[in-house]
Amino acid sequence: MIQCPVCSTNLEFWQIECHDCGQFISSNAIPIVEAVPIEEGDLEQAFATWMKRGRKAFKLKSFDEAHACYGEALKRVKGVAGLETSEVKARQCLADAYEKLGQKEEAIENLIGVESLLADEKAREKIRKRIDRLNRGELEVEPESRFVPCEKEDRQSAKLYCSSCFRLLSEAEVYPFRQGKSSRSRCACGNEGSPMVMVGRELDVEGLLESGMRRNPRKDRLIEAAQKPVQGGRTRNTAFWLALLLGLFGAHKFYLGEKARGYAYLALCWTLIPWAVAVYEAILIAQMSRVSFNLVYNIERVLARMPDEESLPPDQEDAAVLSMIVSEDDPEDLIDEWSVEDEV
Repeated sequence: MIQCPVCSTNLEFWQIECHDCGQFISSNAIPIVEAVPIEEGDLEQAFATWMKRGRKAFKLKSFDEAHACYGEALKRVKGVAGLETSEVKARQCLADAYEKLGQKEEAIENLIGVESLLADEKAREKIRKRIDRLNRGELEVEPESRFVPCEKEDRQSAKLYCSSCFRLLSEAEVYPFRQGKSSRSRCACGNEGSPMVMVGRELDVEGLLESGMRRNPRKDRLIEAAQKPVQGGRTRNTAFWLALLLGLFGAHKFYLGEKARGYAYLALCWTLIPWAVAVYEAILIAQMSRVSFNLVYNIERVLARMPDEESLPPDQEDAAVLSMIVSEDDPEDLIDEWSVEDEV
């Protein structure tokens, strides 16, 4: 420790300026910083974390994010003795990401680094062949990850990427560009230029609509079995009149098999609240289609009507498992069209 000659503040030996009064101790002395030992355990843990993020992004075909994560992983192990194997993995993954992004020079640079670290001659020969393929211009560029300069119509809404590292820029970084105050944006990598947008293959909208409208054959057979009256089962007509006339005592709930709610109606019948609820439920039952009613209250008998799997044609044996979850693809009006006539 040394002291400042002006304010006597204790200073480190490498300080050339007092942090208290600002007095220069020596304008010629070079600060000496002791070497800090490298904690390999922390480096390996950080390396594994960044590699995991990179693999996840690469699997999701977010190659710009993947190459940024692989680059951070490489910084943790680059040039560290004993971590050459980890550096090889990071450089190989980084080369894969660069290749998907169409950056040939960066991919070759990392592959050359991999070759210099490998000791196995067969593995080195494999890397050389890959480098030769890249030099010939045979890139494996994904059509979904092509970057083009940002057009005027994309300035306000499109996701913007750095033109150098292809990182997704934050809104704070592109705010002046979106507002038209500047024609350039600055990335965290230090690059300053016009941002780019990612474009891919045009979607076949008609094909997507057609594929979304294709119905499950097994579900179609289920609806076909539920469109006819169920012999010996519950009927919507009976449930409606029981709810309207005897709903105060929960008769319709007992009829529909909901005994617990039926007992609750019976216990609260003196309050007349069950009667108001029963009238509302009678309206709901009246609005139900035959298919909807049978699928809810006669599902066992409906399933008994369906043909066995052995009797199905070969092209329908691999149909998807039956799902009773009502989705957006099965609106109520689509089910109603199967009902020939109302019972109420």
